[in-house]
Amino acid sequence: MAATYNQSMRGIALFFLVLACGAAQDIPALLGRLTEEAQVFGQLAPKVLARETLVQRAREDAGRGFPIRIGRSAQEPPQPEYRRREIVSEYGFASIKAGSGALHEFRQVITVDGRRIATEEKARESLTAGLKSASDRTRKRMLEQFEKHGLKGAASDFGQLILLFTRRRLADYEFTSAGETVLGPERVKIVRFVEKAGRGRLLIIERSKAIYR
Repeated sequence: MAATYNQSMRGIALFFLVLACGAAQDIPALLGRLTEEAQVFGQLAPKVLARETLVQRAREDAGRGFPIRIGRSAQEPPQPEYRRREIVSEYGFASIKAGSGALHEFRQVITVDGRRIATEEKARESLTAGLKSASDRTRKRMLEQFEKHGLKGAASDFGQLILLFTRRRLADYEFTSAGETVLGPERVKIVRFVEKAGRGRLLIIERSKAIYR
């Protein structure tokens, strides 16, 4: 399954894709299978540790003042500059009890742009201890530490996207068929959805502090 996602979901139409060949033709049957996969993921995800390579290409701030431009370049709008970041981390899932109890992504960084921050063994050990800790403060500290590595406006928690479609949450959405398309070598059906209601909260790292809104 492929999906597009926006942090401000309510009222925004999105879509997900399912294989058309051999798949049930009606949306309820497709959603039934999706909720089964979401349930399995929710059970297994907290038991899984993985290695993640996160790559971000973000626009650089223009900074103060205006550069002096002469000739033809002065008549053209300045071109944005982008910076590429690559962060390799040990990666896992856990919940924060003070929030909604939903799963969140947690990381312990190994390298940033090729510069070593910790050994693989140390990162795995720290992540495992943090995920098993009974303290929300320990897990929030991991989120805050990750934010300090310089990603600009990064959105995370995409790894558990399928959990938006657990059985108890399906009533929050309206689903409609939107035809078929081709994704690589496969023909797929498009199912469009819009969130009608919901009780979700966003976990935001702001000024190096983990807060819910």
